[in-house]
Amino acid sequence: SESHPVRAQSAYGTSKLAAEGYLQFYGDVYGTRYVVFRYANVYGPRQDPKGEAGVVAIFAKRILEGQRPTIYGDGTKTRDYVFVSDVVSANLAAMESVNHSDVMNLGRGIQVTDYEIFDLVRRAAGSDIQPVYADKRPGEADRVSLAAARAADLLKWKPAVAPEEGIQRTVDYFRDAIAP
Repeated sequence: SESHPVRAQSAYGTSKLAAEGYLQFYGDVYGTRYVVFRYANVYGPRQDPKGEAGVVAIFAKRILEGQRPTIYGDGTKTRDYVFVSDVVSANLAAMESVNHSDVMNLGRGIQVTDYEIFDLVRRAAGSDIQPVYADKRPGEADRVSLAAARAADLLKWKPAVAPEEGIQRTVDYFRDAIAP
């Protein structure tokens, strides 16, 4: 939940937490209103498959190109995944209805393992390719799941796109983007 103690374990997480601190400061001192969304792993079409973030896009592009994706760790690390259109709907709802400062999680509240995500992408691509396993990266949490009850209550928001549908839409996008 939003009240769970937050302890960043990476430079990326630290920068996001610092931004929240600045917003709280400006809210306290100057009365600035804000809404912070703590996003789960957002995925969907047009996500950049280059780099280390965006595992659904990375897996999709690699599998569609016949390359074996890398799973860091043994595949049991979990994340919470939310489709991009669900995040957009929460942002629009907040712009229309929130008139006070707040922090809200946006996620499905469901832990999905790295291997399960790989397998969903592989099946959506119609492939039988196997992953490559590498050592877990330093600072990565073993489990991540966001309770979004606050967003459900204040914004009347809940994610509408199931992972199977969202991943299929993402793989279809990359299939079309890669096609000659």
